[in-house]
Amino acid sequence: MKTTHKKTGVCGVCGSSRKYTKSGKSVCPTCQKRYCKNYRDRNMESIRKKNRERKRRSYDPEKAKIENKVWRDWIGAGDVTRMQLVKLFEEHNESCHYCGSRILKPRFWPSGPNGFDHKVPRCSGGKHTISNIVPSCNLCNSKKGTKTYDEYLNSLMEESK
Repeated sequence: MKTTHKKTGVCGVCGSSRKYTKSGKSVCPTCQKRYCKNYRDRNMESIRKKNRERKRRSYDPEKAKIENKVWRDWIGAGDVTRMQLVKLFEEHNESCHYCGSRILKPRFWPSGPNGFDHKVPRCSGGKHTISNIVPSCNLCNSKKGTKTYDEYLNSLMEESK
């Protein structure tokens, strides 16, 4: 079992006595965070320039065309509004349709709702419509995967036996 050796040292900036990891930095975490923030503030333009250059080098126009088409197809295949998602969530008492657990952080974006599941999966030809969506916790959503609503309910029934 590998252990991290800790030693006590004095910060070279503020002089406080702190525990340091094996790397032996002579700056405490508070001063390091302050230094990084000041560096970002002073060099914001050069950081942005480097990030733009990195993004430009990794940009593939053919891949972008495909991703944009997939995204347009996803949005165009449904008619869900934010208010419909909120209403559906409230109708189910803010809980998962499958297991009944409370959904803590739903996201009511019509283009990418978090905390909701398609009864008929999109990959199986299901539409992105309110009649095809139910509130679902992340665990049930990932367990369901590409199964249809009925297939998943049957698998839950078999598990409970």
